[in-house]
Amino acid sequence: MITTRRRICRLLLFALLTIQVHPATADKKEELSQLRQRIDKLQRDLAKSEESRGEAADALRISEKAISEVNRTLVSLTREQQQISHSLADLATQMTANRADTARQQELLERMIRHQYMHGNADAMRLMLEGKDVSEVERQMHYFGYVSKSRALLVSGLRKNMVALAEIESATRQKQDELVANADDQRKARLALQAERQARQKTFSSIKAEIAKGRREIGRLKRDEDRLARLVDQLAKAIARSREERKAGKGSESTQRKGEAVDSVADSSFAGKAFQALKGKLKLPARGE
Repeated sequence: MITTRRRICRLLLFALLTIQVHPATADKKEELSQLRQRIDKLQRDLAKSEESRGEAADALRISEKAISEVNRTLVSLTREQQQISHSLADLATQMTANRADTARQQELLERMIRHQYMHGNADAMRLMLEGKDVSEVERQMHYFGYVSKSRALLVSGLRKNMVALAEIESATRQKQDELVANADDQRKARLALQAERQARQKTFSSIKAEIAKGRREIGRLKRDEDRLARLVDQLAKAIARSREERKAGKGSESTQRKGEAVDSVADSSFAGKAFQALKGKLKLPARGE
């Protein structure tokens, strides 16, 4: 009798646990499903972030390459400016020397012309009075004229050379001005590219940090998923065990009740005795089958 009551209590406890476990299992399954959906979304977002990081890295490399090209251009322009500065210095030296030669030859020519103008006829007369041959006098006069003409041509050549040097100097200075302007433009472009690179570096770092955060979050949720999946599995196993034990308990109770029905037949030893004398000794009536 006591054993039967214990079994009934155990079955009731199992039934109560089953009633409580079933909603808990459903809740945990729903929580697990939502958790997996969140993990899937994070993984999709992570894949997009990885793609964005690749694009940001490509853009950053393009900026760095552009800056490197500008730097190389500036180095080349600086070198060319130095060469032009040297050329201008050489031109300045040549022009100074040319001016000095031109001035000197011009002065000599002017002296010769002035001397010939003032003393030319007198010198010829003096040579003739000295008994010089007329042809000799003419030859010397012709020589003086030739020297004067040659010196005049030299002065003219020096002046033309001076004009050419001035033109070269002007073109060189113009080229120098163009190089300076180009260098200024390149420096401005470099500043813009550096600002662009800084912005792209910031974007790249932000995406990188976002990816790291997403991976940590996915790792944490994966661990939660594993724990929740184990819990759901344990609850499912607990429900299965409770069902098996309940089935086993029902079978045992049925067998016990059948035995009690046989044992509950009235005992003939109590026949003829007063009912009050049988108080506490009679068995409960068996439930109808």
